[in-house]
Amino acid sequence: MVGTKLRRLVLISLSLSVALVISAVAPTEVAAQGTPNGRKTLVGAWFNTVTPTLVEPFVGLGTFSADGGVTNISSVSLGAPLESPGYGQWVKTGPDTYAVTFLTISADAAGHHTSTSKVRANLRVSANGDDFIGDFQVDFFDPGGALLVSDTGIVTGTRIKVEPLP
Repeated sequence: MVGTKLRRLVLISLSLSVALVISAVAPTEVAAQGTPNGRKTLVGAWFNTVTPTLVEPFVGLGTFSADGGVTNISSVSLGAPLESPGYGQWVKTGPDTYAVTFLTISADAAGHHTSTSKVRANLRVSANGDDFIGDFQVDFFDPGGALLVSDTGIVTGTRIKVEPLP
């Protein structure tokens, strides 16, 4: 039972981390418009695939704001135990690279805090700005802050674009 709950927590955190873990951009750059040199940033909304080592792959959604904020949710978060969306920050680390960190909290059915996860990722945006790939690590902590388990993996993302109706 503990193994199943821990595996579920890892899945939830990983999905969040990846989605988020998934996009970042410089505060002065405009989402989807790119930078003055024509390169796009991570600012915008992304569909992510998270491939951890301890649990099965899962999908997520992440949004990266121009002021360095990130919000993430994953398919794992929609199950039990209950997990919050991920909230965090990103920074630009190179021409096409970003560092992302976000946190989630999990609770039991009664709303009691059961764990916190921290997701950290390094992402690289493709030359066309519509895809990214990166490595991530997720750490799960008990309510007192003691490390329970960690996992690593790969996250990929595809920019969500407007598709007007005909």
